[in-house]
Amino acid sequence: GRDPGLGPPRSTEDAAALFEAESAALMSEKVAAVIASGETQEYELIARQPDGRRVSVQAVSVPRKDVNGKVVALYGTIQDITERKRGDEALRLSEKKLSLVLEHMTEGVMLIDADGNAFYQNPASLRIHGFEPEGRGYIDNQDLPISWKGWDQHGRELDVAGWPLSRVTRGERVHNQVLRARRVGTSLEFFANYNGQAIYDE
Repeated sequence: GRDPGLGPPRSTEDAAALFEAESAALMSEKVAAVIASGETQEYELIARQPDGRRVSVQAVSVPRKDVNGKVVALYGTIQDITERKRGDEALRLSEKKLSLVLEHMTEGVMLIDADGNAFYQNPASLRIHGFEPEGRGYIDNQDLPISWKGWDQHGRELDVAGWPLSRVTRGERVHNQVLRARRVGTSLEFFANYNGQAIYDE
């Protein structure tokens, strides 16, 4: 927000005038910390442009020391990170919306890792599989043959390799696989239609 014709700020006070009050106070605090500790400080500030626009910047204050290690001067840099901050906020809002959708779906959603362990279930999936609503719902692939039994739509018992989690872990695409499942040692038994596929990093 400083007129380029004026050149760079010549004092901390000149520099602080470029920023909103809270940011100016933070900058003064960080400058004092550099002088006291002799260590570099990184922080974010909000500058106000002449047209009123708010700009986010990443600031770095670096000490310059004499031969005895005493701080004798400071120098630093600022980088405009406005677009990055906007991107971060857009991502945060997108993730919040996705979380709300998952939380209120009637269909179960389950995420599994490369070893076939279910590390996330939305509330509908927790309910279907007999987990507490506030529970983690972690399913260890090694526990499947111990904790669960399953049959296909024709009543044929399936070994673990035929279960949807195992098939997806092998890279298969599961489409409308009907599974009758029973949780061993409980009265929980249900029929469910499973769909899923592996997702690979680019």
